[in-house]
Amino acid sequence: MEELLELVMSNKLYLSIAVILGLFFIIALIKKVVKMILLLLIVIAIFFGYLYYNGQNLSSTDKIMNSISETASELKEKGKDLIKDVTE
Repeated sequence: MEELLELVMSNKLYLSIAVILGLFFIIALIKKVVKMILLLLIVIAIFFGYLYYNGQNLSSTDKIMNSISETASELKEKGKDLIKDVTE
């Protein structure tokens, strides 16, 4: 493993290929996360539309949305901390 790392680090062509592949991987990962978030938002919008159409009380859904937003905020902070730890 160390020999492979030494080979990649010593040759500029291999290093540039590794960096480009790494960037493609990161971009693909970000695209998948964005697609999952958009899908989740669409499902939530359809759910609220269904509740509104049927005339059901939306006050209970406000509690659910507040809970989801709090959880999302916590996950966002943990993600920032994780990224900070990885980059250090």
